[in-house]
Amino acid sequence: MDDDGLEKEVQTLQLQITELNRLLFSTSDSAKRKSLEQQIEELEEEGIALRKKCHDEKELMPAVSRMNNARPASARPRRTTLKPVIEDAEVPIAHLTAELARRHFTNTIHLDNDAIRDILTSSHNERFPATAVIDSGVKTYWMSSGMYPQVLRLMLRQTVYIASVEITCVFVKELVIHCTHSRSVVNPEPIRVTLPPPHLSSMSSSPDARGDDWDTRVSHKFKFKGDAVEAIDVRILSGYFDFCIVHGIKVKVDEDLETQQQPTKSVSQSSSSNTHIELVR
Repeated sequence: MDDDGLEKEVQTLQLQITELNRLLFSTSDSAKRKSLEQQIEELEEEGIALRKKCHDEKELMPAVSRMNNARPASARPRRTTLKPVIEDAEVPIAHLTAELARRHFTNTIHLDNDAIRDILTSSHNERFPATAVIDSGVKTYWMSSGMYPQVLRLMLRQTVYIASVEITCVFVKELVIHCTHSRSVVNPEPIRVTLPPPHLSSMSSSPDARGDDWDTRVSHKFKFKGDAVEAIDVRILSGYFDFCIVHGIKVKVDEDLETQQQPTKSVSQSSSSNTHIELVR
């Protein structure tokens, strides 16, 4: 098989892996998820074998073709076989679940904000964008689009020592928060709560009115012990309606860590008047 054929086969495998990741992200059936994860693992191993085969064929080129290169042997780049399987083996099996699929279906919004660097969301709605959670207005909010679970991740520009995180939302049932010490590491001990249901009258109102109805809003405060945080990961596992709404996220700095909070004071002063995600003391 020529190089072009191998490359096309590798691309086909990658498309199959992407589709399986999408199915893995959209289902909650444990048996189906296990089967999908096994198929993804087999396809990844097959793709690695194809890449290695392509590399070996290039290594076995005739000696005459190699002599066409005028560079001396010492100047030629070294050719080594990559072994991603060894690196992947270092990742715990428990982490290779929906988180792997979620990396392929996440929207990243880069902000020119003093406190927040990026906002990552699993769904996007142009009328109710994720940037609304950092607005100070009471009538602005982010609305999900798509199936549960939903994710809303805030990447801070610097480490913040927090005492609590308060989230104001609508139609959210199961809410999980991860406050991570690194932008690339998920907290292994998330905090999970179940919020009360909204009033029956609000369930029959129009979608445009639900976000502005004060009776349907629920605020929950997650308490911490001065944890050093660089990213706030909010996960909505289920809701009381087909969609959910997040009005804002409020972060409170730990008052007992005066020395460690010195770098965040300027962020607190500049962002408190411009964003609902304010670092308050």
